[in-house]
Amino acid sequence: MTAIHQLLTHKQSLLDLFNLLIEKTKSKRGYSTTGGILSHLLSTLTGTYPLDTRFVNSEEWNSPGQDQSRGSLKKNFI
Repeated sequence: MTAIHQLLTHKQSLLDLFNLLIEKTKSKRGYSTTGGILSHLLSTLTGTYPLDTRFVNSEEWNSPGQDQSRGSLKKNFI
């Protein structure tokens, strides 16, 4: 499960927390901390996370000569 899926399971709690922080913050330090937390949250929610890190086409990946444990083609040495 990716970070975004984990965060979305707590969506309402996070919204309640941010509403409370924005409502109760009275100082520059509080606003900076709240902004930092919000920045990290937005970065996580909008980031791109690859689910598959293959650097070859599907046909090449599934070919019999492909070493899928290392991600490189096996060399046939005679």
